[in-house]
Amino acid sequence: MSGILTDSRVDLTGARVAVTGITALARDAEAVGVAVDDLKELTARLAAPIAALAASMAPHKTGRLSAGIKPSRSKRKVMVRVGSASRLPYAGVNHWGTTGSNGPQWLSKAEEHLRASTFAGFGEGIAQLLKRYNW
Repeated sequence: MSGILTDSRVDLTGARVAVTGITALARDAEAVGVAVDDLKELTARLAAPIAALAASMAPHKTGRLSAGIKPSRSKRKVMVRVGSASRLPYAGVNHWGTTGSNGPQWLSKAEEHLRASTFAGFGEGIAQLLKRYNW
């Protein structure tokens, strides 16, 4: 199970930028020479607060579920992963409910709560990387 950010609007130095996909923005940054490792570091840094908030919101019967919530290092998306199907098979059921009608819980709520700051951080991070690479 994972949470992924896709679209938003970001203000950068007084200009309004419509981000129709973080993936497209990251792909364009990579195309102009931004290193993949720099993009991975940026996305992991932005996913960390989401993972921390989700871990604090997740049920804590044994602590395994909250301990399994980790930011992912992806070059083109801000993503948080929750364990694996073999280690935490109950994560999806716990998040979505047994019938799937309970709606998303802790991970989605954490992502939604931090969405604006995550998008702003992504835009600012890309701008800093482009400046570092003299673009």
